[in-house]
Amino acid sequence: MTMRAVKTIDHSGGAQTTGTLTLIARNPRRPYQLGKTSGTFTPPTSTPVHPLVSVDGRPVSLGFGLRARVTLAAGPHLVEVMDDHHYESRTITVDENATATLWFGVGLLRSEPRIHIGSQEYAAASIKVDRRAEQVGAAASTVAFIAGLVTLLPWLTDIDAVPEHVPMMSVIAFAVAVFWPVRALARALLRLRRPVDIGAPEPEPVVPSADPAHEVMLVPHGAPLPPAEAAVRLRFRAEPRALATIMIRDRIGGHARKRRMPYFSNSRVDWLAAPEITVNGQALPPRWGTWWIPVRPGPVRLRVRLPGFVDGKRRGPSATAELRLSVEAGQVRQVECRYNIVELAAARLRERPGAEAEWQRVLRGHRRLDKAVRRARAPRLALTALDTERIEIGSRAQH
Repeated sequence: MTMRAVKTIDHSGGAQTTGTLTLIARNPRRPYQLGKTSGTFTPPTSTPVHPLVSVDGRPVSLGFGLRARVTLAAGPHLVEVMDDHHYESRTITVDENATATLWFGVGLLRSEPRIHIGSQEYAAASIKVDRRAEQVGAAASTVAFIAGLVTLLPWLTDIDAVPEHVPMMSVIAFAVAVFWPVRALARALLRLRRPVDIGAPEPEPVVPSADPAHEVMLVPHGAPLPPAEAAVRLRFRAEPRALATIMIRDRIGGHARKRRMPYFSNSRVDWLAAPEITVNGQALPPRWGTWWIPVRPGPVRLRVRLPGFVDGKRRGPSATAELRLSVEAGQVRQVECRYNIVELAAARLRERPGAEAEWQRVLRGHRRLDKAVRRARAPRLALTALDTERIEIGSRAQH
């Protein structure tokens, strides 16, 4: 069997000194096997849900083996990854006549968005908690099945009124029913544990801050928190209430019975330009990720502008949010910025009727698009101050 070669993409721009960046995806979502929908639109029978990647703002398509090889000018380059309307970015330096490799993995749950960019081990850790919770759930189901064979099966068998096939089916149903709550409980307990070392990259310095002793940084999940006298930690997230409306009711994998399920899709038309952040009048470079912003103790004015979807050189529709808060010495204020992807996409469709994403077409085919827009009642962009924590140098970022 011959291995297919990975195509090399030239983004060097004619530079004399170049290097190569290899991008590799881990943990892609499984494709849907959709049944036929009612109406005139029929979605594809198998929908790939691979993450989307851009390097220095230019799209890069993943090829065979979910890999891409990009020729770039020697120097630093910004890599951005998008999955299920969430984003993460990382700067990597490509040396002359050398190859740099960057792995990225995504979480499996819409309720726990996670994108890891870094080493192979760090990318694989994006689903570590989910896999462990599934293992705990499977073990609990096995124990429940054995317990059912020992206790439930003999008891039901002795009842004359119970049909012959019911006792064993009851044991199987009991074992399956145990899996779901145990898995959910295990996942919740694992999330509460103190973050451990999962091979996260070090925080990435971006620009100087208002505190001359410390820099503004992007902090990956699981990385040790940088030092600061006082700080704001700003994370971005697609509005969960809006994402929850991107649901369909269909048959999966040949099952006769329809059921509701989240619909995942990644389309270039849904790519949002990186947010523009201003802190006390200081503009930060547009970046996706979780920001660690050292500030002087006292009042802080935070402003975020989302330029909108990328359409060539065009951007829009945009959204802006502002927040005023106070930060004391030794404190870090947690701030979350949520963007309503459903409302933004609806506004885009009103401005450009041809710019319809795959998930919009699928929901329209299921006659659920208008309902999703009505139910996604949240601002296009909102800033919310969350918890206040003491700064503990070396503790790990969990977002």
